Amino acid sequence: MTDAALTPSPSGADGSAFSCRFPRLARLSVRVGLEGRLVAAFTLLLSLGLFFSSWAFMAKNQRTINDLLGEQAKQIATTLAL
Repeated sequence: MTDAALTPSPSGADGSAFSCRFPRLARLSVRVGLEGRLVAAFTLLLSLGLFFSSWAFMAKNQRTINDLLGEQAKQIATTLAL
């Protein structure tokens, strides 16, 4: 391979000028394309929805479990006091 093939061309025909002008995220966005970005966006939305619904479910269950454990502790204490 010659030295000319290893050096980037000043015209940017091999994409070297493009890589210098744009950040990595923009280059990745160009490579992924519209369909890939849409899939990523919908996946992100679904993941966020799943996360927040799970978080709300766990928060409600934590309150319920704390109430049940408190009531059970009261009943055990009453039983032992007799």
